[in-house]
Amino acid sequence: MGSLGKRNSLKSTVNTGFHISIGCTGVYRFGFNGQEKDDEVSGVGNTMSAEFWEYDTRLGRRWNQDPIVKPNESPYLCFGGNPIFHNDPDGDDYGITTKKDKDGKITNIKVSAKIYIQGDGASTDRAKELTKAAQETYKTKTVDGVEVSFDIQYVYDPKKKAEDLNSKLGENLLTFNKKEEQSDASSRSHVNGYMYPGRPQEYTGNTGTVYSSGKTNYTILHESLHLTGLSDRYTGSGANKGYEKDIMGAWGQMTLKTSHYRNIIEYTQNQHKLLTPTYPNLKYIYSNQTLDLKYEGGKSKLKR
Repeated sequence: MGSLGKRNSLKSTVNTGFHISIGCTGVYRFGFNGQEKDDEVSGVGNTMSAEFWEYDTRLGRRWNQDPIVKPNESPYLCFGGNPIFHNDPDGDDYGITTKKDKDGKITNIKVSAKIYIQGDGASTDRAKELTKAAQETYKTKTVDGVEVSFDIQYVYDPKKKAEDLNSKLGENLLTFNKKEEQSDASSRSHVNGYMYPGRPQEYTGNTGTVYSSGKTNYTILHESLHLTGLSDRYTGSGANKGYEKDIMGAWGQMTLKTSHYRNIIEYTQNQHKLLTPTYPNLKYIYSNQTLDLKYEGGKSKLKR
């Protein structure tokens, strides 16, 4: 939360940003990136007003800084620097692919991610082992009539840099460190996340560190699920109730409790309700939110 893996199937969308007039009675309200035009600012079609920001269509840049900080991008950048090839309906780090039936009901959800590995203990063979382990651990399950599956691919690339990751392509990076895993925060495997300033919403990053040279499949698969938006299900006193045998709740466990699948389904359905009016043919959802937290009185509470 940094998607269910925009990691990824990629749906590239040609977005020309052309100004379109409809008939002779008025001007079409929408344009560049499907957002509403604000023609009073700098002329017809030159400024678009999105939900949380405005940007100049001539530059493809925001007017204000993006509150979600990405060290590899300018805070004014939009669309990964390529507005012709990408659109940006949501703001993004991982992705979900969906299928619907003839009545528009979601029937299938696929969580996808590409996770580069590097550092001590990383190799092409290790990437293959992890991809196989992910296939065996992240099992396909049908919950409440919706089939949820995962497509998590590991790739060894010793030269990949954090600033080169393209979140819109669902790219992530885990660095293996030879320092032994410890229980204290300074030497514990982790994913780099962040808070949205001014709003009680947590986000996942797309980088992380795995200690003990990445020898343990459990640790890597646990951290990978953080990259796709799932939260820990334990506290300092142990696993949350009901999560004693869950990969997010107890060390060494390699199963996913049904509640994780329900969280994925709920998040996806809510995003479709929000985005489908603007994107009626929506199949891909791009987001970096932590998807299984809700907030009551400003305090986070895990969804069961």
